[in-house]
Amino acid sequence: MDDVRILTDYDFCGDEVNDFVLHIVEILDEGELVLDIDYRTELFERSEVTDMVSQLLTIAEQIIHTP
Repeated sequence: MDDVRILTDYDFCGDEVNDFVLHIVEILDEGELVLDIDYRTELFERSEVTDMVSQLLTIAEQIIHTP
């Protein structure tokens, strides 16, 4: 993950029927992983979701560096 770029783009409807949904999509031709997150805005603040994504990335980094 040394050369990983992290870009964020917030584009959600806020009407997700599930409380929190995370899709991880691998784009092979681009060498990218895309995290699509949708959540109910009545239940989560944007900062909470940002913190969860940060924790997920920390876990992924630890898995890569210490298999």
